[in-house]
Amino acid sequence: MKLERVRRKSKVHVPTPEVPSPAFPQSIGPTSTESVIKSPIQDSPCSSASRISDKKQFINVQPLEQKIKDILSQSPTSLTLAPGIRLTFLQQLCFHFPLFYDEVKSKQPVIVTTVFNRFRHFQFIQRWWLELAKLLMKCEQFAQLNFEDKWLLYKHAWLVFFKLERYFSSIQVFGTSYNDNRILYDDTTALDYSHPDLTVAEFETLEKREQWKNLMMPILEKYIKSIVNPMKALQISQFELIYMLAQVLWTSQCKI
Repeated sequence: MKLERVRRKSKVHVPTPEVPSPAFPQSIGPTSTESVIKSPIQDSPCSSASRISDKKQFINVQPLEQKIKDILSQSPTSLTLAPGIRLTFLQQLCFHFPLFYDEVKSKQPVIVTTVFNRFRHFQFIQRWWLELAKLLMKCEQFAQLNFEDKWLLYKHAWLVFFKLERYFSSIQVFGTSYNDNRILYDDTTALDYSHPDLTVAEFETLEKREQWKNLMMPILEKYIKSIVNPMKALQISQFELIYMLAQVLWTSQCKI
């Protein structure tokens, strides 16, 4: 089964994420190098540079990408409830989603901070990438595609769904108040986007912190107003989140 050649060549253009690209230093803690994470994963947060100082450190994330490709290369499995009954893609996604969500949802207690730690974020997103690949491969209609099409759809879908899942999980933890702008960035830590001192751990000077705030705050406000608050107003269910994942996956031009 193949998708059209035109779709295979299409690209998804995603606006700048609400947090900077996570650096992947050699150890946890302050660093004095500029980290550039090289990854062929299109539009991933580890494909762009994050300036920390005057030096550069190139991090190879190809082993992680290879793990994802190995998962997507596995043979499809069929979920059979009874002879002659075949579940739709959405039904299979609903059936397997709880296992994925158990791995990425918040773990109590959640710590609220105003300092974004890119290393911790990248640690979490590695697990998230792998769990998403496992989830999709449990759905027969996706798993039966050839590898190139699965890789293309995965690259196009992951970032949009990552944002939606993080916003949904944040609402489950913190409620639906429009005045509450706390957003989970991993399974144990949340950022308070409304706090005036919101910053990035690796930015040591006041000048860099102010530059980051001037650049990112308008983007953060857009995400809160255009996506998070409508999700709060609708109080979407887990099934509706799964339905959005299905729409995002099969609509390769989806943007967020």
